[in-house]
Amino acid sequence: MQELGVGLVYWPALAPLFESGVAAVLELEPQTLWKKTSSPHGFAYQLNEQLFESVVSLPQPKLMHGVGQPVAGTVDDPTEYVPLLQQMARHLQPAWISEHLSFNRVRQGDEVHECGFLLPPAQTLATARVAARNIRRYAADVGYPVAFETGVNYLAPVQGHLDDGRFFAEVAALADCGVLLDLHNLLCNERNGRQRALDAIDQMPLDRVWEVHVAGGSELDGLWLDAHSGAMPQELID
Repeated sequence: MQELGVGLVYWPALAPLFESGVAAVLELEPQTLWKKTSSPHGFAYQLNEQLFESVVSLPQPKLMHGVGQPVAGTVDDPTEYVPLLQQMARHLQPAWISEHLSFNRVRQGDEVHECGFLLPPAQTLATARVAARNIRRYAADVGYPVAFETGVNYLAPVQGHLDDGRFFAEVAALADCGVLLDLHNLLCNERNGRQRALDAIDQMPLDRVWEVHVAGGSELDGLWLDAHSGAMPQELID
């Protein structure tokens, strides 16, 4: 993949940093520009066209980072979203698109329930195959290369499940895709009693890492949260 440089996730308040050229790359979370509307025919996503046009007009190379249709679950979004992603990709021409290796929907009978949070999947070979299938379908739908983000997991390790790094490696190999290496997620996992971040990285195919995320977090009730708040911890920078 082409080296793009250092960038920021877009937010309207940060627009001056992109307009002035401080950030070399713009990463857009497409769902932050969507509104869910209802009609007699059901629910639909509606794009904030005005704000999207302002993003398209910015000079930086663009990336798309999904935050609403993660790839590690078995229940897809019942509201149609692929045409909107396709429309945005046609205008942004991203080098690649990424999504979370998580799930956020479950099915109970005929009903789909939103979890309201990106949740960690069971780290098994069966789940890796499900995620790989979803990633391949996602890439075919949008027509661009797809990478998954290494997830944060607040649960204790389960005996017999794959280590974090091994799980990420299995998904990448089965899907033949890229990896968005979120270092703060791995630091969260380590601080919360899961695999040491550097050990997870050692197990991963670094030639598949297309992008790296760094962020800050905060502590709550004995857990280190991927809250995207505060300064980056020094050990993350190191």
